[in-house]
Amino acid sequence: RALPADVDDAVGVARMVAQAQQASKLLEAFVGAAGTGPKAPETPDALLKLGWCYQRVASVMRDVTERNAQLQAARVAYERVLSEFGNTPAAPAAIMHRAQCLAIAGDVNTAITELMRFRGDPLRNDPIAPLALARLGAMLRAANRAAEAVNFLAEFRNQKEAELLKDASRRGLAATLQYEHALALLAAGKNAEAFVLFDSLAKNFAGLPEAVNAVWRAGQCRRQEFDAQINQARLNALKTDLKPEQLAAADKAYQDALAGLRQAIGLLYAAAQELGRKDPGSSAHQQLLY
Repeated sequence: RALPADVDDAVGVARMVAQAQQASKLLEAFVGAAGTGPKAPETPDALLKLGWCYQRVASVMRDVTERNAQLQAARVAYERVLSEFGNTPAAPAAIMHRAQCLAIAGDVNTAITELMRFRGDPLRNDPIAPLALARLGAMLRAANRAAEAVNFLAEFRNQKEAELLKDASRRGLAATLQYEHALALLAAGKNAEAFVLFDSLAKNFAGLPEAVNAVWRAGQCRRQEFDAQINQARLNALKTDLKPEQLAAADKAYQDALAGLRQAIGLLYAAAQELGRKDPGSSAHQQLLY
């Protein structure tokens, strides 16, 4: 619980690694390094935490050999959960985290196959399924399979989003799913649909990280949309033998797109100013300025 969610400087990385390694030693002592530890009720959760410590250290390792060693240790911990405690609530989380380890190690296809299990019963009804499927969507986008992500995220949202929104403790998962769905739409070339979802997310989940990022993502959608319109209007104006009304129409389309782009820039600037007062220098603030 004490491990920072994100670190972006050398001091923070060193502190996080030290905390993770200290926690690992305590957890190893509890579960038993040789696999013969006590079968106390807390053991499955301890193994999950142990795997997560290894995984967090791996995420900041530059040396490939060291990183792979940490990832392998994490996989061993997660696989112990699956082999020794496969019928406990910890098993679905072990499946998800093990898949992440596989992806980081380069075995993305196997990771995707493992996370696909959350699309069917019984895993799709597990509390961790929304997070697992959001991560699956990110992996599919990275693998140039955004259209697949669009389809299954839309399906899962239709099935589970209303339930998530009713539970205040799980409402953030609905935001995560919407954000990944919008990113998939954007990657699949469906800018207009992506903009609508990003814009809605920014308004309905104000204060959440996904909502903050959705603001500049919505701006990205509008910029791409208006850039395309400006380029098309320029091409139309360069055509030979245009009639005066056709040239006027091309000029109007250019001016309208330029006005829309300026409006989008103004909205992004205002959002950047507001976030600069609340969280100056944050990643989202820098993205808005960029």
